[in-house]
Amino acid sequence: DKWLVEDGLKAGDKVIVEGLQKIQPGMPVQATEMGAAPAKPAAAPAAPAAQQ
Repeated sequence: DKWLVEDGLKAGDKVIVEGLQKIQPGMPVQATEMGAAPAKPAAAPAAPAAQQ
């Protein structure tokens, strides 16, 4: 599942690397940086354990 693009792209161009079989011309897509984890809601910090 590794590809090497040697030419034809300019700085800032985006490449579809997943779900290509599902898209059609003119269909809107949502760009996500490869390797970026989906955004998760911020969790409240855990309270420190009580010392006894």
